[in-house]
Amino acid sequence: ETIVKEASAMIEKEPDQPIYVLQKNTWNPGVIGLAASRLLERYGRPVILASENSHGQWVASARSLEQFNIVEAFEACRDFLTRFGGHPRAAGFSIAPEKWEPFKEKLKALAQIALTKEAVEPRLAIDLELALDEIKWPLWRDLELLAPYGAGNPEPRFLLNNLEVEEACAMGKTGQNLRIMVRSSTGVLKKLIGFSFADTDRHDVNWCERLIKGTRLDAVVEVGVNEWNGNRELQMKIVDLRMSI
Repeated sequence: ETIVKEASAMIEKEPDQPIYVLQKNTWNPGVIGLAASRLLERYGRPVILASENSHGQWVASARSLEQFNIVEAFEACRDFLTRFGGHPRAAGFSIAPEKWEPFKEKLKALAQIALTKEAVEPRLAIDLELALDEIKWPLWRDLELLAPYGAGNPEPRFLLNNLEVEEACAMGKTGQNLRIMVRSSTGVLKKLIGFSFADTDRHDVNWCERLIKGTRLDAVVEVGVNEWNGNRELQMKIVDLRMSI
């Protein structure tokens, strides 16, 4: 969280960049990848975070968008890098400190060409619109036939429209997760779980305060199974929320 907050402060000083390339020697190299993922999610731009290792080299983790293959970008900048590797949307590299600034300038120029405002407009892939009543065990069994999910086979996402909020509250040890009880137009009552959706450091909206009883919302969810103490229940994990129009 410290890295995310410090990097966010740097970004806010120069917010309109095609890619955020940031460095601080005190950042823990072991967690900069996780922090980069959080920042990508928050700002919708590729993020590279670098820190110094025990050998005096700078090591970095990158997280990118589908529209910007970060490994191809590193290939174009290979003269500056000691080594690099990874995947189109998640990669890493090491670099000598004196090569950081020219590397950063070239990378920003590449991103400027590839990432127009239209290209990075946030889009959420939705597979199907369903009624809340349709989230039942037969659906989950059908989804299991499509597994395993991962790169090239993302988990299906479903749009649930015009749900009436019965109750919304924070949950979990740190209170960062969101539980919403929602009712369909036919009176079916079910639970949605939003991991980190009650964390105001990660979301601009305080959903616990906004979702009062009787308000209506649209939700994009993934359907899974929650098991505890020998019990099993279908779980709808929130991907995104909005107030119904």
